[in-house]
Amino acid sequence: MVAAPEEAPIIEVRHHQVLLLRRCWPAGLLMFLAALAAVAIATAGVAPGGGAADWLPRVLLAAFLGGGVRAGWCYLEWSYDALYLTERRLIERAGIPRISEARRELLLERVQSVEVKQGSLLARWCGCGDLIVDIAGAGPLRFAAAREVYPLRERILARLETRRQAGHAVGEAEVRATVRQLLGPDDPEARPDAPPAAPVAAEAGPARLWRPRGGPTRRPRRPRFGRRFAGIAWRRHAWFLVRGAVAPAALAALALLLPFLLDTLRLAALLPLAGPLALGTLLAAGAWFAWLWADWRNDHYVVTPDQLLEIEQLPFGLRQQVSSAALDRVQDIRYRVPHPLAALLDYGDVAVHTAGETTPFVFRGIARPRELAATIDRHVTAFRLAEEAARREALREEFARWLIAYEGLRGPSAGCAGRPPHDPEGFEPRPAPGRPQPSA
Repeated sequence: MVAAPEEAPIIEVRHHQVLLLRRCWPAGLLMFLAALAAVAIATAGVAPGGGAADWLPRVLLAAFLGGGVRAGWCYLEWSYDALYLTERRLIERAGIPRISEARRELLLERVQSVEVKQGSLLARWCGCGDLIVDIAGAGPLRFAAAREVYPLRERILARLETRRQAGHAVGEAEVRATVRQLLGPDDPEARPDAPPAAPVAAEAGPARLWRPRGGPTRRPRRPRFGRRFAGIAWRRHAWFLVRGAVAPAALAALALLLPFLLDTLRLAALLPLAGPLALGTLLAAGAWFAWLWADWRNDHYVVTPDQLLEIEQLPFGLRQQVSSAALDRVQDIRYRVPHPLAALLDYGDVAVHTAGETTPFVFRGIARPRELAATIDRHVTAFRLAEEAARREALREEFARWLIAYEGLRGPSAGCAGRPPHDPEGFEPRPAPGRPQPSA
């Protein structure tokens, strides 16, 4: 995963080798000391005769291998960590892919400042330093020991300024288009800058419904174990249901083995009751598992185009708690795959930080965390674009009202489109070219 799949990275930032040296020196020192001790023991000529001479080489070998594993782990983390600047966001990735990884995405509109910190003389000599990006409404992004940190800071600031100027240029172009539309001909087809009409989408055919014989059209009814919300439901991974079902499975196994246990324990008086006891235990285990399954199915998260919902409810409507977060307040999106088992089963945690809230909105143990983070990011991007378009449309309408009011104040016969200009001194309308001037 290099960057967001829909955006190509503009700037790619990596850690300097100074950070690798800072992380690996304890492991390297352990390997060096273990190798030095092994060489000293080998050159001393101590014959294996029991005691410390037997277990000391094994301890040294374990220390050397442990230091090597630690150094390799640090190298894999150092080589995978990266920071990307794309068209709309900053993306930070960390960890080791398919083992333990994390990702954080920040919108450029939320960047407040970009700072550089060089805490040592070695960092200044190597031209590296910590890049600290302050984010509005969320914690700062700190990328340690970035290469060529000062030119990198200037490039990020230049990119932010370019994006800001591009937004102003788009706004000015829309204002100019509005002014030309108000002052130009009335016929929209005569304007050269009139946007083409949007194609009309073909109507979709009717959805296929379940139609019973001799009855009205209706959808099939399904048993409900709790309240449902409109939107795509994301649930915890099925591994948590399997892990919770260990106790009912053990109870069911005990029910099946109950007659053999009674016979082994020589409880002949209870053997006639073995069948009812086993049946009751099986029913209890089945009811327990059904409760766990319904509880797992009812606890879910819903992602809609305008908000995030967290639903926690017990079966049969015994208890329900709903938490929501608006997409317009989303500041930061992170996901984390904590360990190799989670990477193998593809589950993890997705945290969404919102403005004004100290506690993030966390999707815990969710299946397909990368897909969920990408879905939330798409909804947030679409919401931001729609909000920006609405703001620009409101600005254009405001300019239009001002121009109409201005044209109305210039003369009694003034108008907006296709009207003759006015004399700036006497405020009298001028005749249009090619028209006879009215007599007094």
